[in-house]
Amino acid sequence: MHTNNNISSRPGIVIDINKSKIRIPRKTIACMGDPEYIQILVNPSTKHIGLVRCNRNSYSSILVDNETLSEKTPFEIYAKGLIERLTALLPDWKKKGCYFIPRTNTSSTSNAVFRMSDYIPLKASEVDDIWQ
Repeated sequence: MHTNNNISSRPGIVIDINKSKIRIPRKTIACMGDPEYIQILVNPSTKHIGLVRCNRNSYSSILVDNETLSEKTPFEIYAKGLIERLTALLPDWKKKGCYFIPRTNTSSTSNAVFRMSDYIPLKASEVDDIWQ
């Protein structure tokens, strides 16, 4: 676990356990070259989450509506089952918690990787502040 108050300027993802959502800020999508579709991959052995560019015919592809994304509006994915699996990998996550995970790979423009152990716990007020 890390602590850092300057998360709004960093590409990453927010895991919102309470609302069963994965929130992906615009800056993270932009770092991937504004893909039309993405996949979410999880490596349970290394505890990494990956966002990968894909096409609409790819297994479990998710359409990214780039036209409605803005710096103040994250891309949100309702993912109750996935969130439950993620919390099983990190049992110290609180059941109603919210966590920011910064992007670990900065050289790739087609995917984004997040090491779950680098999470930063967020207060409810901080979650809204990220998008301001």
